[in-house]
Amino acid sequence: MDGTEVRHHCGCNERTGSRRGLRAADGKLRRRLVIAGALMPLAGCTVAEVTRSEPGIDVSAVGPGATRAQIEAIVGEAQREWTTPLRVRYRLYRYYAGRQPAPADVLAVVLLEVATLGLYEGIRRVDPESAQHDVTAEARYRWMAVSYDESDVAIGVFQGVDQFTALPADGRPPPAQPPADGPPGAAR
Repeated sequence: MDGTEVRHHCGCNERTGSRRGLRAADGKLRRRLVIAGALMPLAGCTVAEVTRSEPGIDVSAVGPGATRAQIEAIVGEAQREWTTPLRVRYRLYRYYAGRQPAPADVLAVVLLEVATLGLYEGIRRVDPESAQHDVTAEARYRWMAVSYDESDVAIGVFQGVDQFTALPADGRPPPAQPPADGPPGAAR
């Protein structure tokens, strides 16, 4: 050439063949790989947290004949209480029914992990503020009403109710209704 140097965007000199810019780029790449490698052990923690499920309180012992003390030892104190004109006392309980993962939330976290190459996980671990708004398996709470006689013995248990559900004044659940299709094994 005529003595003028031509520099490329990579920093090499066409006349001398210097690759100084490429060495600098290799160093940046190497640092990025080290950082990514350090973050990789964190990858998957969020997914594991979102997919984690846990059982709730076992309420199978709550039923007619149980005392108020036995029931409240299982589900805790009542949220509300009222008495019917027939002197039946209702107590409304809210209890922990467990934690179940939502498939859409799991998919969202997996996509975030893949799209950010684990950076989502690193930010989540470093910044506690961001973890407050995280997707986690939703804790579920359920309502249950229990009717008691005057001696605090359960008459009836009503699952899946709330404070606005109309309950029988006598405290007894209605008899079980057969399915609309008829009894099991019936011909259609």
